[in-house]
Amino acid sequence: MVDESKEKTNIRIKFHNGENEILSVNTDHKVSDVYSYVHIAAPVDGNFVLTMAGFPPKPLENMEQTVKEAGLVNAAITQKIK
Repeated sequence: MVDESKEKTNIRIKFHNGENEILSVNTDHKVSDVYSYVHIAAPVDGNFVLTMAGFPPKPLENMEQTVKEAGLVNAAITQKIK
């Protein structure tokens, strides 16, 4: 849930099935919160990883980082099945 009184951002997510969505979050949400959302929005059998767009794609591995610390402010990420 986004707290309108705090700094917020949008993250563009490309799911494993090709669908796209824009997720609004506060910049102090954790990377683990983004993973939890993707797990519910586009469930997979097995595991997945989220990667930041760019070359090379950067996997989001530190679940304790905030969205801001992870560089996800106005970023694009992709869900990849492991």
